[in-house]
Amino acid sequence: MNENLITPYQQRRLRNKTMRISILEGAFAIFVFGLQQVFYVPYLNAMGAGKLQIGIGVCLPPLMVGLVQIWMPSLLVRIKSYKKLVVSVTFVHGMCFLPFALVYYFTPQHPIWPTIAAIAFSAVWVGMGVAPWADWMSYVVPKRRIGTYFAKRSRILTAIQLVIAIISGRVLDLGADKVIYVFTAIWLVCFATRICSATCLIYYYEPPAIFNRPRNKTSFLEFTRRIFSTSYGKFTLGSAMVSLGLNFAIPFYAVYMLNDLKLTYTQYTILQLMPIAAMIIAAGTWGMICDSIGYVIPVRLAAVLLALPALVWVITDNYWLLMINQIVYGIAFGGFQLTTFNYMIGSLGPTDRASNISYMTAINCICLSLGSFLGGLIGPYLPKITAYQLHSIFVLSSVIGIGAAVILQMVAVEKPPLRKFNLMQRLLFDPQLPLQIGFRRASSKTDRQTQ
Repeated sequence: MNENLITPYQQRRLRNKTMRISILEGAFAIFVFGLQQVFYVPYLNAMGAGKLQIGIGVCLPPLMVGLVQIWMPSLLVRIKSYKKLVVSVTFVHGMCFLPFALVYYFTPQHPIWPTIAAIAFSAVWVGMGVAPWADWMSYVVPKRRIGTYFAKRSRILTAIQLVIAIISGRVLDLGADKVIYVFTAIWLVCFATRICSATCLIYYYEPPAIFNRPRNKTSFLEFTRRIFSTSYGKFTLGSAMVSLGLNFAIPFYAVYMLNDLKLTYTQYTILQLMPIAAMIIAAGTWGMICDSIGYVIPVRLAAVLLALPALVWVITDNYWLLMINQIVYGIAFGGFQLTTFNYMIGSLGPTDRASNISYMTAINCICLSLGSFLGGLIGPYLPKITAYQLHSIFVLSSVIGIGAAVILQMVAVEKPPLRKFNLMQRLLFDPQLPLQIGFRRASSKTDRQTQ
């Protein structure tokens, strides 16, 4: 089809079709990322990995994604079609799950390091698809619908992830005596669904503007030099610090639940899925808030809320209180993810969008992996504050998160939204409102006394 002959009406239909296919493609993709997120650490734990090995195993994949992002803008300058690149790297990523699933059988005596190497190699291909896919979707989804569309997409995908992980956790419990074989089956499912995801991407529409997009040649060094002087740079730094704080402790929640609290795989899976369920419920609200008042104010609230749940793990081991804590964490994390992604594709022009997305993803992933690595490296040497050594890691994670929330307070708020605040939004997201009300009351009282 000749792109020059497509009418605006046809382009709109093709964009809407792509937005629908994107939900189907995401449904296949969530099998991979959802199952890997929930079961990767238990997989290493089942093979007998130590704390340092788990820390390295968790930090290496995002580190590989981050390092690839530094190089991606120079590649995107030369790449004309996003579709060819994204389809190719998605297919290769799917193929990588074959060695990941089977490496245990080839090296049964020392399976942990080859397994970590296999997942780290697969992360390279994930990294190559992040920026082009995000920039591609920014040309497809109308700017006024970014918040609501991605909130709807996120809600559907997390609902699918919830069901899949519950079933997988139950299967792991039933096959407790053959848990490695069950994990192998899970990774083979990831392989198959990732190939289906690559197939869906073939049917995406590439608007003509993508082929004629301006190429930005800003270097990573130049971007980092300006990181403290621009709103996007401060946002990048703040969100990266949130990732560092969270991932300082995240690899060890699974170890704490399975080894210290002695939870079953079903109980563990339920706790792991509470945040996902909360994200499903809250995604629509976060999306409407983003479309109404922008991205900066909501992400500030989300960052503050994310700094608190780690402390609850120290205060109590009550299963039901931990479940409530996971719900609060899920609401905050869902809002943080959605607002950060929307900020990346909604606050930048076409000239620097792809490169800035790459650089922000690079810094975020490097800090994410650094958090996991530091947690595994220095966590065992932190002073014990309770009967459990891991509690010290959780407390330090919360302290880092508070620092990240402070950094995000320095990010400039976007231009006033087209829609006005309703009363609830003003109470939650307009910090000047109480001061304004108090000032007006004081002024009115002074005026009456003067009269």
